[in-house]
Parts: sequence; structure tokens; C-alpha cells
Amino acid sequence: MRFGHCAIALGLLTLTVRAGAQTMPEKVPADALVYVGWEGSVALGKSYDASHLKGMIDALGLKEYIAAALQKQQQGRDAAKLEQEQLAQDLFTAVSKSPTVFYCGPFDFSVQPPRPRIAVFSKVGAADATALAARLNKAAKDSTDPKKQPTEASAEQEMLTVLVGDAADLKTRLAGAKEHSLSTLKEFQDAMNSLSGAKHEQAPACVFINAELALQSINEGVAASDNAQARMGWPKVVDALGLDAIRNMAWIGRFDGADWTNDSLVSFTAKRSGLAGFLDNKPLSADALKMIPKNATVASVIRFDGVRLLNDIRAAATRADERGAQIFDAGLNQLFFFTGVDFQKDLLPALSDEFVIYAAPDADGKSVRGLTLVNTGQSHSQV
Repeated sequence: MRFGHCAIALGLLTLTVRAGAQTMPEKVPADALVYVGWEGSVALGKSYDASHLKGMIDALGLKEYIAAALQKQQQGRDAAKLEQEQLAQDLFTAVSKSPTVFYCGPFDFSVQPPRPRIAVFSKVGAADATALAARLNKAAKDSTDPKKQPTEASAEQEMLTVLVGDAADLKTRLAGAKEHSLSTLKEFQDAMNSLSGAKHEQAPACVFINAELALQSINEGVAASDNAQARMGWPKVVDALGLDAIRNMAWIGRFDGADWTNDSLVSFTAKRSGLAGFLDNKPLSADALKMIPKNATVASVIRFDGVRLLNDIRAAATRADERGAQIFDAGLNQLFFFTGVDFQKDLLPALSDEFVIYAAPDADGKSVRGLTLVNTGQSHSQV
């Protein structure tokens, strides 16, 4: 098993499946590119037990299906692989039910290949922390993969900590969080306050991405690269996409009664360029919301200005390459050749930038049963 990769995958799995809201941000260095917190399934208690999510999982029998699939997969495996798979399963079980944090800091580009700075720490309890740390360190020691990143696990009281990268460097960074942690970072505070609303309610799941620091880290990596083409082309890509206008991104998830609700935001600088400007949309109209019937079970209202998107892509292509606009227009011509639809002159200008999508029991239509898509307003005036 590639243990270094396994630890990274564990962190990403925590990110995508079960993140946590403002869980131990005081333990996370302020230089976090990515922070994920998960309060643990045990902390959800009655909220989860009474939720539609639990009802759906129980109805689908997902736990039983996964257990059966794992058992079938393990048939015929040798003892070493079975032990590795059991470790991964036990580790996931422990962290998913416990307060857990995933931290990814700036990569170390002074070595090749670049070394990540990743830490996962989880309050799994003293007994589990000690046992899992010993098993993880043994797996890392037994691994023969020359490409794996250095990995170290430790147990301190109830906390299990897994470090991927230079352990000494990571320990210094984590210790420095006592004076300058993510919880003291104004951008993090502003994002969490905006998402949690006036009541500043805690949520079990949270993600924060510092896009400015992430771009800075990528720039350092490109500058340190021996690829001359990448060093020349990357600044053009940043300019074309407007990546330097994105400050940070955040997401929280929580239960609203029996339902699960999500809130997210993307913070920009005042001046945007490239494709980042495409995200600058005006508020949705009240008339669009009125188109959703009362018996709708699912509904969404979005703004999508297709004409502007094409113009922004063409401009971005020109910024990245002097032949960009020519190549982009050639692609549109090929699309027209195969479909017979002129997206630039006919289809997109005929649509407004506001769309309503809803599902209702009595909805008509010949495509997806019960799903209706409505374009709400006046068409674009063609330029």
C-alpha cells in the first residue's frame, strides 16, 4: 500500500464526505491553503438520527452493501494486504465519528519532487489514538514504495495526528498555531461569520480555501521549475482566468431540521479580470422565484449569461495566446458544422441569463420525468 498516498486520500475523503464546521481552527496554522473540519458523527446525535439523510442511507442499505463489498473484495488477498485494508477501514471509522481536522499548508519546493505539508488530527480517544498511531507507523515503515512521501503518526492523550511531509517542519508549524492560528485570520473569521448568519450558529461541517496563498504557492512552484515553457505560460494563464482576483472560498454544511443545508461563498478582490469576472452576477429577480410551483420538491434558480461567457472565453484565450481568439472561433465553427446550431449568433442571444429548474409531481415534459427548465426573461439584444 502506498501509505503516503493513503494518508492524503484519507484527508481528501474527509473533505468531500464529512467535513466539520470550525472544528479546532485554533490548532491550524494561519498559512493553511486548505482547512477542513468535521465535528464527528457522534456529535450530531439526534440531529442525524432524525434526518432524511439517515433515512435515505438506511433505506438504501448502504452500510450493509459496503460491508458485503469489502468482504467479497478481501477474498483471496494475502495477509499483508488484508491488514492494510483493515487499517484503512478502522482509521476511517474512527475519524468519521470523531472531531477531525485536515490541514494542507504551502508545498515545499526546495526539494524534488515537491513535498506536501499535510496534517490530519482527530480526537478519536486515547486508546484508539495509541493503537492507530502504532499501526500507521508500522505500515509506513513496511512500505517499499520509493515515491511515497514521508509519513509519521503520533498519539497525544485523545488526539491522533498524522503528518505527511517533513515531520519536524510540520510540528514546528503546528506549534506556531498557538500564536498565529487560522482562528485569528481575519479572512477566515469574515467568511465563517458571513456563512453562519446573524446567529453565528455552529455547523458540523466546514471548508476554507485560501486562494491567494494557494496561488502564491503555485507561483513559487512554477518559478522553481526547470520547465521554461511553464514559467512563461503560467502568468498568462493566471491573467486570462483572473485567478489573482480570487481571495478565498468557504463552505459550511449543517442540519436544518430533518434536512441538510449548505452555504458557500467565493470572495474576490474589487477588480476582476478574465473569466473571474463572469462570476459577477446581479441578484436573482423575484419574478423568477414566482415561477416555481408550491408543490415543487426540488428547485434551483441560476444566472448564466452564455453570450458573456463566450466573450470572456475569447478574451481569456487572447490573453493566454495571441492566436487564442482565432483558435476559439475555429472551435465554434466546428461546433456549428456538427450540430447545425450557431451558438454565438442564434441560440445564446435568444435566451435571457436567468434559468429556473424545478421538479414537481405534476410537471409535464418529454425529457427527465418531472423536471422542468424555464428560461425566464427577455432575450439578449445581439451586438
